Amino acid sequence: MALVPSLKLSFPNSQDLIESTCLTGRYDAITNVGGFGVPNDDYSDVVTAEIRITDLEDNVLQTIVVKSNTVDQYPAGSPYSQEIPFSEETWEQGDGVYKYEYEIVGTSTVTTGLVPFLVTTGLCQCISNQKLKALNECNDEKKKMFYERVTELSILLMGIQSSFACGNFEEAAANIVTVSKICSNFENCQC
Repeated sequence: MALVPSLKLSFPNSQDLIESTCLTGRYDAITNVGGFGVPNDDYSDVVTAEIRITDLEDNVLQTIVVKSNTVDQYPAGSPYSQEIPFSEETWEQGDGVYKYEYEIVGTSTVTTGLVPFLVTTGLCQCISNQKLKALNECNDEKKKMFYERVTELSILLMGIQSSFACGNFEEAAANIVTVSKICSNFENCQC
């Protein structure tokens, strides 16, 4: 069996930073035949590794280097960790539908293939800001307006998530553009 790379992307603390975590794990003949270690490539066998982030048309937008001649984010030696957190990187994109590919070049080249992922951190920030404004507002009419915005944006977010979950990536991306225009009309939205 060959190494089978696995990866998780997240935005744990900010819409400006992306965190990537290798989930490939350690080889086990029963539970993880695609993991690192004999008979598959070990960390030391990896020559290069990178995460490429693309748009829906597969144009590379951002590359995160995991291992190169000057960078090595894999741990030295063993014991093997089931999860390897790589350093946080600046997220250079906004909300949208993207794809990532985690490629490891060692004794052979293996990849996750292009995996779609959804980013709505800006929209979620906008919803949070509107909630905060509602909580701090004393004028009943303005408070109602903020709550209506929260409800509307939450429903739109659910629609985006539903489209993405059903594989309607272009629809989800188009709806993100529409919602971003709505958010940009709100004062201090920060989305």
